[in-house]
Amino acid sequence: MVNIPPANRLIFALDLSSPEEALQLAERLRPQVNLFKVGLEAYLAGGNDLVRRIGSLEARVFLDLKLLDIPATVTKALRVIDGQCDCVFLATIHVLNNPVPDLVRKAGLSRLKVLAVTALTSKDESDLRGEGIPQSIAEYVIALAERALSMGVHGVICSPREAAALRERFGPSLLIVTPGIRPAWAEVSGDDQKRAATPAEAIRAGVDYLVVGRPIRDAKDPLEAARRVQEEIREALR
Repeated sequence: MVNIPPANRLIFALDLSSPEEALQLAERLRPQVNLFKVGLEAYLAGGNDLVRRIGSLEARVFLDLKLLDIPATVTKALRVIDGQCDCVFLATIHVLNNPVPDLVRKAGLSRLKVLAVTALTSKDESDLRGEGIPQSIAEYVIALAERALSMGVHGVICSPREAAALRERFGPSLLIVTPGIRPAWAEVSGDDQKRAATPAEAIRAGVDYLVVGRPIRDAKDPLEAARRVQEEIREALR
């Protein structure tokens, strides 16, 4: 695993359509959270202005736009992200992009780390069968990770359930970032995550960064919920 301070392993998912509400929540959580994910919903609502305002809180941003396009467009988009906002440290592309060797390295990025999305955590093996994919989820994710690494990515997005297999296969240098984190004490209504784990389980499986949204956002006290997740991460790392 990459040497990351325990306090910097939690990424809070700012999945809100109101930029002001997103920023207020980021400010509220800032004592416990240093890293924030801005995905499609929040980015379409607030754009780079929201990203910069989060950066002004002395926080870093994971820009999760899941780029999927022809290689030239993806390369140029990564350069734009790399050059626009210094606070953005992670960005995502789809592994289903054309597997151009060293696509990410050829982008000449100065600081941005690029992650490839493998199998979304809302999927299970019955979903793969429906797509005509005969492999198990773990086999499928490993195959996609191999494809992504040939493109020069720094890491992958996967569920915590595949993390141990990826860590064993690819070693300590691969960045592994996982959504689908569900603390045992959290209540999430209408949950669409099919491959989930607790923060401790994810850390023990070799995950570097844990993306947590609804268990914190929907808690009665989001700051206290974030503190509890951070404590579970620290305990697991011990």
